[in-house]
Amino acid sequence: MRNHNRLHCAVMLSFSLLLGCAASHAPRGWLSNPAALPAESYGGWLKMNYATAAKKKATLAGELLAVSADSVFLLEKTFHAIALSDIKSARLEIYNSHSGDMGGLVFLGTLSTISNGVLLIVTAPLWILGGLGSTAARSHEPMIYFPKHDWSRLAAFARFPQGLPSGLDRRQIKMKLQP
Repeated sequence: MRNHNRLHCAVMLSFSLLLGCAASHAPRGWLSNPAALPAESYGGWLKMNYATAAKKKATLAGELLAVSADSVFLLEKTFHAIALSDIKSARLEIYNSHSGDMGGLVFLGTLSTISNGVLLIVTAPLWILGGLGSTAARSHEPMIYFPKHDWSRLAAFARFPQGLPSGLDRRQIKMKLQP
């Protein structure tokens, strides 16, 4: 009975740690691998909550194009300009953390504790706690949050980090092709 309670606690703790993982809002295939990021010519994926002109809450997600002194420019299917003063919160995803792959390795590592015999009672929970904590941390690595960080930090990962080029025809900006 005592081991059953420990196992139950380990499983419950594992699920709570999994809930701490950040789920990606970017379309599948949008985010690049970390190694490819320096050569990437597109902005990160931004999801923001803002107030509309009618003071209603709205959500918008798309590629971060640029940040100016008073606006954020985002490309969804169309070009959007949102006043900085209207934005309540935002989350920018910079690259694909592959945290799901890490979670799979934690699962395999936990299964491997079967070879430990009775010590599995100790080693399996250690794998679960350490592995899921690391996986949750890994899932948050490529994320930058507003208002925790200011817009200059997020602007560094825009398609145009120095601002929209003058003379740019906004109708000509195209979304990244998805694989």
